[in-house]
Order: sequence, then C-alpha cells, then structure tokens
Amino acid sequence: MKHIKGKLLYSAVIFLVILALVSCGKNKSGNDTETINKSSLTESNANTESDTVNATADLSETDKADTASDTPAEDSGNAVSETATGKKPSTPTPAQETDNDTSVPTAEANPAEVKPKAKSGSEAGKSDAGSAKADKEPKTEGTLPASKADTEIKQTDEKSETADSEKAKDKPQEVDESKKDDKAKPGSDSSDSSDDDMTDANNISDDRTESKRIVAIDAGHQRKGNYEQEPIGPGAKETKAKVSSGTQGRFTGVPEYELNLLIAKKVKDVLTERGYEVIMIRESHDVDLSNKERADIANESGAEIFIRIHANGSTNPSVHGTLTIYPSKKNPYVADLSEASHKLSKAIVDAICKNTGSKNLGAVARDDMSGINWSKIPVTIIEMGYMTNEKEDKLMQTEDYQNKIVQGICDGIDEYFSQ
Repeated sequence: MKHIKGKLLYSAVIFLVILALVSCGKNKSGNDTETINKSSLTESNANTESDTVNATADLSETDKADTASDTPAEDSGNAVSETATGKKPSTPTPAQETDNDTSVPTAEANPAEVKPKAKSGSEAGKSDAGSAKADKEPKTEGTLPASKADTEIKQTDEKSETADSEKAKDKPQEVDESKKDDKAKPGSDSSDSSDDDMTDANNISDDRTESKRIVAIDAGHQRKGNYEQEPIGPGAKETKAKVSSGTQGRFTGVPEYELNLLIAKKVKDVLTERGYEVIMIRESHDVDLSNKERADIANESGAEIFIRIHANGSTNPSVHGTLTIYPSKKNPYVADLSEASHKLSKAIVDAICKNTGSKNLGAVARDDMSGINWSKIPVTIIEMGYMTNEKEDKLMQTEDYQNKIVQGICDGIDEYFSQ
C-alpha cells in the first residue's frame, strides 16, 4: 500500500514539473515575440525620424529659408494659401494629417497613428524585411522622401483647397436658398414673387387711374313748385320755400326748369364721355324734390362734388353775365366747404366765360341758399346767364351757345379735379 502511494506521489511531482516547464516555455516565446515587435517598431520609428530629418534638410536647402521653427502647421489650410499662390511653405514641417488620403502626417505625430498592425508569431521574423521595404517605398502613413515632398504637398494642398472651396460655396448657397424660401411663396421663386409684387402695384395704379370721378348734377327747379317751408340749413330757424318753378325767358318764354334740365343732360353726356360717373338728381320735370332733399340725394350718392345748374333773372333787363355761387368762410352751416367750393365755382365760371364770351361776374359767396347749406360735399350753383336779358335769353336757346356752356362746365370740372 505504501509502495502504491509512493508511486502516485512521484507521478504527481513529475506532472507538476512538466506543467511548469511548459508554462515557462510559452511565457518565453511570448516575451520573445513582444521583444521582436518592440524592436521592429523602434527601428521603424527611427527610420521615419531619419527620413523626416533628411526631407527637412533638403527642403531647407532648396528654399534657403530659416529652419529654426519646428512648430507644425495647425491645419492644411495654411499650406493651401501659400502653395496656391506659388510660394514655398515658410515652415518645412508637413501639415497635420486630415481626412484626405494624400495628406502627410507630422513628424511629431502620435506613434499610435503610424504603428503597424500587430503581427502573429509566424510573421515576426519578417518585420525587418518589411521595415526595409517601407524605407524604400514610403506609404501615405509615413513621411515622403524629400525629392517628392514639394509635389505631394502641393497636390495635397490643392485637393484640400478644392474641398474647402466646395464647402465654402455650399454654405452660402444654403443660406441664399433659405432667404429665397423666406421671400418666395411655395411653388414660386423670388423673381416670380418680385414680378407678382410689381404686377400688383401696377394693378393698383391702374385702378386709381381708371376709377371714375363721381359728379352729382341737379337741374334746378321743377314744373310745379312746392312752397312749403323748410330750414335753410341744419338747425336753422330761418326757413324758405322748399322749391319753386324758377324764372322764365322774357323774350323766348322758355321756363327755366326746362333750360336747366336740357343743359344738365348735355353735361351728363359729355362728362360720361370723359370718364366721369354722373348722378342725376332729376331727369323729369314732374318731380317734387325740395332743395334739402336734392342735397341729401347728392350727399348719399357717393359723389365728390355737387353741381347745381340754374339761369338767372333780374328786374333790370340790362343786367347780364355769368356767375357761380359758393358758401362763404363764415357760413354757419358749411364753412368747412367754403374753400373747395370756391375753387370749384371759380374754375367753372372762368371756363364758361372763356368758351361763351359771356361777362364774367365771378364766384359769389352767399349763405342763404338751402341747396348749398344742406350739402356735405363741395358745391356750386351755376347761373348760366340772365333770362331777363334779351341777348342772353335768346342765345341760351341756341344749340351752339348751349354747347359752349356745357363745354365750359365740363372744362371747369376737369380743372377742379386737376388741382
């Protein structure tokens, strides 16, 4: 029994010794491989530094520049700006590594960036040959020989410059597109938007040009007068007859209300031809409209001016001439219309007299006329001539003279709106 135990103990000891020897053998092999790898790396780095120094020396002799500075360029952009202008880099140290495949790493780069891949035990013996081959044929991860440095750096810089240029161009274009989108509506570009804006402006201008002036015309009086009383103005205690039938031609026998409507219709026709819109207060003799009611119609019509057509009369048959009437600046009802009404009145009387040769009695201010005092727009009463004067009574019944009066009224209205 003891003999058997002794054999087992002996066998265990032998097994442990063998196990220890095998373990030591593996550790030694691993250490040898690591030593070889470190040696290869050290030799490769030494070769890299040596080639860099040689390239630096050659570049320095070629450029005859100061090589005291050993600070690497911050980025490829520095080399780009100098090489693109045909100048040699002031610092011979190559630019730092970028994403560009042809860029050159700096001599002070982290060894991890140029460290070769770990080799297996079977490849360890080939490390010396690989290092020697790398010295003869440098790759992009290593430093280029001095004879090719300028060419490769220039190519690198040109590619980097092109990439930077494309990036610089892309960014402003994106901004421009954004601005264009802000200005332009969906489905259109900025030029279309500009054209639309110009078209809209032209349309507005055309609308203003083509918009019609609105003129209210009252042919004074009517066939049958209404002599009921009404205030001569808003809040007035003084009253007058609502409307009369007017005077009559002493030598022709023509009633004023007929002459007034005849001229009013002619004025309407001419103004319409000139592009005006005309509101006729009456177009018949058989109406019953007071002076206040006539003013109310004009006020509510949207008209800009109120033209009241009349003929004059006097107990003195020698009195003749043409005049217009407007409210004075002291009018208790429509003083605010005085200035505009005066311009309108003067423009018309001057134009009538110019066309007819009638005596110009001017624009006369009066504040007792109901048709004026109830108006809310510039207003004038036109007294074409005296029906009690033989010459004017007869002239006003001729078509030629009537047309001259009409021409004068329309010219005066044109003049007023042109001011």
